[in-house]
Amino acid sequence: MEDARHEYYRGYLADVVGGDRERAAKHYEGVLGFGAEQPKLVAEAALRLAVWAEIRRERRTAMDLAVRASVLGSDIPRVKNSADAIWQRLALTVRAQDIEVRGPAAGTALLGVSPEIAEKFAVAEELLSAYHMRRLQPRLEALVASVRGKRSAMERAVRAYREVAESGNQTAIVAAEFRIASLHYDFSLSLTFELPSELSPQVAANMRSSLRSEVRQVRARARSAYIRSLAASVSSVAAAKPWSDASSLGLASVEDLLRAGK
Repeated sequence: MEDARHEYYRGYLADVVGGDRERAAKHYEGVLGFGAEQPKLVAEAALRLAVWAEIRRERRTAMDLAVRASVLGSDIPRVKNSADAIWQRLALTVRAQDIEVRGPAAGTALLGVSPEIAEKFAVAEELLSAYHMRRLQPRLEALVASVRGKRSAMERAVRAYREVAESGNQTAIVAAEFRIASLHYDFSLSLTFELPSELSPQVAANMRSSLRSEVRQVRARARSAYIRSLAASVSSVAAAKPWSDASSLGLASVEDLLRAGK
């Protein structure tokens, strides 16, 4: 815990006193793995990094960090309010055509595998892009249909990546399981929208309960896939490193949310 505090305050001094954002970001990023031991410090660090990611127009990264800050900083009104404001702002402005995903960009070729596996992965990447182009429409008349459509798009992409993982190639497993995890994680975030005001209180309460249940289930699936990705990375080649690094970051994020019961 001392390491987390020291790392955070090194970042804070570099940020506030030194005005060195690059150096501060490295220290804040070093704090992010301590969500279980120092949730409030992680929330502060995540919020600062979310602000900078939004400025750089890295919407997906900013949204992830903002959600993490909101959950871990739920007892700190300043942090929670700021994080929620970032998330809501980005949820309204993110464009489908940006196709921002976690880890390597959508359409990345899978290296170190056979041509057949590479082709299957390329097909799955197209389905990943198709999933991200679907936007939820939390208006009463389109709500259920848009959730169902986005869920179906996620499931189609997941099935395609599972075919890649079933090849048995360790690099393919690392990359495919990472994509499966990130699809589930993204879908869980997309389900945390404000319900239409036209819904009756009882219907809204039932829907919130149903959505919360699905969010927990989907995040648990994301966690399992991240773990499978990292397990396969132990015996994989260097080509798998970008995917395993992304899995490490994703696992830390989703575990923070699951630990907080969110």
